[in-house]
Amino acid sequence: GDRMGAAIVATIRSHFDQPGDIDAPSWASEVTVPGANLYDERISELAAAMDRLKRESDEVKNKRDELLNYRRLLFGTGKAVLEPTVRSGLRLMGFEVSDSETYIGEWDVQLTEVRSGKTAIGEVEGSEGVIDVDKHRQLLGYVQDEFQEGRDPKGILIGNGFRLTPLDAPERQSQFSEHAMRGATKNHFCVLPTTELFKAVCAVLETNNNEGLKFKIRDSILSTEGVWTFVP
Repeated sequence: GDRMGAAIVATIRSHFDQPGDIDAPSWASEVTVPGANLYDERISELAAAMDRLKRESDEVKNKRDELLNYRRLLFGTGKAVLEPTVRSGLRLMGFEVSDSETYIGEWDVQLTEVRSGKTAIGEVEGSEGVIDVDKHRQLLGYVQDEFQEGRDPKGILIGNGFRLTPLDAPERQSQFSEHAMRGATKNHFCVLPTTELFKAVCAVLETNNNEGLKFKIRDSILSTEGVWTFVP
């Protein structure tokens, strides 16, 4: 009985699944049907409207994704993810930030505060644990090399320690090791957690790119010795 039922179902499905149309011969396209051409113009208009809406939709999605990408400051790492997001965030603050391909040095970030002419170079690190003194030593070497060349940039140690840890975890409050902190303070470096940079980004966006706020943030970063925190 089960097999009989299955066979009947298969037969019925095979019958109704057959295509309801067949390939037309080449000459059939030359045969006209009265009234069919009346729809051609409307079809063209709708196709153009669909293309326009598709472009607008893609543009809006790209703008949304550009903003959502700032979340990478909270969990990102590496040259392909964290570094470009840090540059983007600093540009939003109003810094003139060079792309890594445009300068000779091997540091991760190079920026200028246009109003004052002050410059800074930075090293970026995203780690699943604490950010130790190695990155500070690397940055110190770059700053000293620049000093030997007659330039005196500010050093900024930029880090995303415990990057996979929830934002309210205690570890997030101490992302840099004691040795890294001591060295940075001694050498007048700014220690910039990307979690704090994210707060600054959100504040700037919420205030519609307030220029006064952006200037205060830039000035604060360049004048801080030790850990920088965003103060609303």
